[in-house]
Amino acid sequence: MCRVDSYRIIRRRVVWLVGCWMSVKVSPSLRPTVYECILLLLQPAEDVVIRLEAAQTLKLDILS
Repeated sequence: MCRVDSYRIIRRRVVWLVGCWMSVKVSPSLRPTVYECILLLLQPAEDVVIRLEAAQTLKLDILS
């Protein structure tokens, strides 16, 4: 497996984990910073899988 592929998998899992963690553990003062980091992952240069996971993370957090 190529190193870049493994980083892609790890990055996707980190975004997923942040999404699970947001509604439980993130203080309201840190939320804007976390949102900015997730928004950076929505850039067209990112892998499609990472962009989809970032979008889903934002959607779930906004709706909950």
